[in-house]
Amino acid sequence: MATPKEIYQSRQQAAEQRTRDLNTRLQWMSLFRLLAFVGIIVLAWRSLVTGNTIFILAALACVGMFLYLIRFYDRLQQDVRFYKALAKLNADEIIFLEGNSSHFASGKEFIDPHHPYSYDLDLFGDGALYPYLNRCSTGFGKKHSQPIF
Repeated sequence: MATPKEIYQSRQQAAEQRTRDLNTRLQWMSLFRLLAFVGIIVLAWRSLVTGNTIFILAALACVGMFLYLIRFYDRLQQDVRFYKALAKLNADEIIFLEGNSSHFASGKEFIDPHHPYSYDLDLFGDGALYPYLNRCSTGFGKKHSQPIF
């Protein structure tokens, strides 16, 4: 059976490999967009010089292809950002498993000095329970998870 660290490492490697694959596709999409743009320019110029409607239709087809490629490129960029974030998440969990909890919020801002058990239960602060359970990254998420503790 695989240890949690091995699981996180394999997930991190898979996300990094997917990111590399998507970056390769992004490079190809950049080339295709450039070719489509050059095609638009050449065909538009030819249609102006010759007045032939076939060149006009071909230029419009290149415009449509160019717009489609831009949209597809944006989707690929979103996927790259997702897989980079996924790789970072797994890397952070590996660091946490190695004993370094500084990547995660300690919850010190939620310590209530007026609560009788706030310090005894060791819920918030360095080495407390909060960094082990909380994986919220936004302020709203942290405030929403605080009443649970």
